[in-house]
Amino acid sequence: MGVSTSMQLSNFHNAIIVFLSITTTPVIGKVSPTVASGNIQRTNKYRTSSGLDPLQQNSKLQKTAQQFAVFMAKTGKYGHTADGRKASQRAALKGYQYCIIKENIAKRFRRSGFTNQELIAGFSTDWWESPGHKQNILDSDATEMGVGFSQADNGYYYGVQLLGRPKSQERIYKFRNDLKSTVEYLFGDQLVTIKPGSTKIHQRCRPLNFQCKCNQKKPFSFKPRSGVLYSIHRRTNGIVVEESQKDP
Repeated sequence: MGVSTSMQLSNFHNAIIVFLSITTTPVIGKVSPTVASGNIQRTNKYRTSSGLDPLQQNSKLQKTAQQFAVFMAKTGKYGHTADGRKASQRAALKGYQYCIIKENIAKRFRRSGFTNQELIAGFSTDWWESPGHKQNILDSDATEMGVGFSQADNGYYYGVQLLGRPKSQERIYKFRNDLKSTVEYLFGDQLVTIKPGSTKIHQRCRPLNFQCKCNQKKPFSFKPRSGVLYSIHRRTNGIVVEESQKDP
């Protein structure tokens, strides 16, 4: 089951995977750390093969994921809010100041257990082949991750994968009105009024579209770059929004 948070969480369907076939040299009891590192490697392989940057392992997300996996294994409670909290709240309690948080969870069972490699392959493949989980893995705005695994006394394995973007990596967008009249524009779904000579600064987790009628008959739109100051001014062919060399 995957869940996506960009200051808000949206739920995906639960994923419970049960296997009954036979294997050799199973993992019983505490899950080896190699399972977590193996899942991170596979996740980054999925991302790079899709043209995305790999995710950096974050210790706070790692601790958050591991603690939640252990909680579900000990209590048998399963779900994104099994402990009464959301993924973003759990991460915040570990000191992770988030801009984006996404969570994938799953549980697996086989009477004879699984080898480390089977656990790595199983959880990784199950998340990748589930549309909701895959969407989380391929979030182009995520930059960090942490994973945790734990086994319950009844033999079930619980896995938690967190993907995030810290608040320190918020995008900053700047627009300055160099006209002699007030202008209104849409930034994402926010209507903004900017007075002559004023500058508006927006901090966002994700890229947004800028749309402005700018006192003209036909509106125009584009996707601005983070960290760049844009000037709203007049040229001979009308009002334009262009990158400016002058910072406010």
